[in-house]
Formats: sequence, C-alpha cells, structure tokens
Amino acid sequence: MKIVDSLLAISLLIGCNESNIDNYQIPLPADRINAEPNLSRNIDTIPLIIEEKQIVVRNYAELIKNAEKRYKSLPLDTGSVADLLPLNEDEYILLYETSTIEAGAGFFDHLYNCFQSFSSNESVFKGFLNLAEFEDGEFAESYFEDIYSIILKYEVAYCKLRNSLSNEAKRRIGDVAVTSED
Repeated sequence: MKIVDSLLAISLLIGCNESNIDNYQIPLPADRINAEPNLSRNIDTIPLIIEEKQIVVRNYAELIKNAEKRYKSLPLDTGSVADLLPLNEDEYILLYETSTIEAGAGFFDHLYNCFQSFSSNESVFKGFLNLAEFEDGEFAESYFEDIYSIILKYEVAYCKLRNSLSNEAKRRIGDVAVTSED
C-alpha cells in the first residue's frame, strides 16, 4: 500500500505536465452534447446592478432547501449538481447541516454521491476538488480517500484544473498525498 501511496503522491506532484494537458478535453455525457440550457431549474437568484454589469448573487440556502425537497422525485442533472457545490465556508456549513441525524442525512449522502458521479464534468470536478478547503473532522478522512480515487481516474483533468483551485485546497490535497506516504 505504501508503494501505491508513494506513486500517487509522485504522480500528483510531478505528473502534471504540458504535453498531456494541451490536447485533453473532459468528455461530456451524451445527454449534454448540443443540449439546450436548462432554464427551467428553480434557482433562486438576486440580480444586482453594479457599474452597468449584472451580477447574480445566489441564495445557497434556498438552493439546498429546494433540492432537498425534491431530490427523491426529480433526478439531479449535471448543472444542478454543479450549482449545489458550496463556494465558501458559509455555504459548506449549510450543506454539511444536511448530514445530521435530525436532517435525515439521506439528501447529503445522495448529493455527495452525485458530486462523485458527475466528476467527469469539469465544473463539478473543480467544485468537488475545492471542497478540500472546507473538509474537516469525521467527514474529511473519507472525502480525501474519495478525492484521490477520482483524481487518479481523471488525472489529466486534475492537472489541467489544479492551478485554478483555491490555494488552501491545493495545499490540503498535497498534504494528504505526502502524509499517505508514511
């Protein structure tokens, strides 16, 4: 196992080179190719006008609440899964609150599985990688195990996305790779 962990760490640290990145494209699921954008999704947003540019501020609490209400009856598509990835610590806390016994944890588990399943999509993969910044406690161990298997599966995509990740996510993913060598 130590050899596999060492190879993983070496691959992550030096395996990202330009020759395997330049010609790589993340494959889209067949149902997303030439598909019209799904404008009917119930996404609660608040538009703001700043210097004649429209900026959309999302209401993450409403996104989570609406998705949680309907997740058993309506399957989530790639766009919905990408929208449900938290972008900051406050959003992560709202997501993590769905994992409590009081909340029923089913939605959190379902959504986490969707994050993994839709990782072939670049925006979902990047968001799932950036979760490394927020993961802590009991959930962090399984998250880092899962993220490494996904990184190995989509290694070229990881190399392409690595520089666009938050500094903290890059550091924590790297720290776990080095720690797993021991």
